[in-house]
Amino acid sequence: MSYTLVVLAAGMGSRFGGLKQIEPVGPRGEFILDYSIWAAYRAGCRKVVFVIRREMEELFTELISSHLPDDLSVHYAFQDLTDLPETRKMSVERTKPWGTGHAVWVTREVVCEPFVVLNADDYYGIEAFKSLAEFFSRKPSDSQQALVAYQLDQTLSAYGTVSRGVCKVSADGMLEKITEFTAIRRNEDDEIVDEVSGAVFSGKEAVSMNLWGFTPAVFGVLEEALRRFLDTGVGDPKAEFYLPAAVTEAITDGKIEVVTLRSAEEWFGMTYPDDLVLVKDKFREMTDHGLFPSPLWVHGRK
Repeated sequence: MSYTLVVLAAGMGSRFGGLKQIEPVGPRGEFILDYSIWAAYRAGCRKVVFVIRREMEELFTELISSHLPDDLSVHYAFQDLTDLPETRKMSVERTKPWGTGHAVWVTREVVCEPFVVLNADDYYGIEAFKSLAEFFSRKPSDSQQALVAYQLDQTLSAYGTVSRGVCKVSADGMLEKITEFTAIRRNEDDEIVDEVSGAVFSGKEAVSMNLWGFTPAVFGVLEEALRRFLDTGVGDPKAEFYLPAAVTEAITDGKIEVVTLRSAEEWFGMTYPDDLVLVKDKFREMTDHGLFPSPLWVHGRK
């Protein structure tokens, strides 16, 4: 089934120290995003929407969009600070984007079909996109959404702490809530701990890495949550409207239900500069084993 891919790419990597989305990692200079688009395309995606800052459009077109196949429709949505629900406006000086929930909401004018949301700088594997395509093929109702969850111990960095959304999942596989932990790492005793809360994890917990399957009805849910966020948090110039928090709130209120699709694949990304060497090695190994072609795309856009 054809679906749309919404790529969140407006943020800078504060820990990484640069624009992670366009850091070459593949044998031919491919970006992590290239591999995600390729996997989504193979699973039926025929439209991609890049959520970026306006000043990034030319760079994205040159480095990414121009190499994509002709039958993949490319669009841009801009995460402008002033793009807010009617009657709402900024009341403080702000330079930081409004957050991942807002980043999804700004695509409302260009997305009117089932869509997948992902981070531009994360690698999610191949099977995850097939699972989401299968979810959409079952024609979910407007209130039914999906989350691909990964195993916590498959998402850690060897070079520092990471932020992770730990999922509470019901016995029948439905997401109940996501709890954010901001400083998870494996310590000297080989325990997985959160340095802020002191929580200790087994490593088998399901975590959200921001890979979602949504119906267009989610835009109305997000707008309601965004209005409430702006009414309460707009005075803080660093406050962010996070997608997991908005989803958890909507689940609690009974507005949506979210199927949890567990992935056995390894997730990886570049939280820290030292992660880059490992990521490059992994893509080289996967290419050598035939998991990905090289080059990824034989023909670019005409």
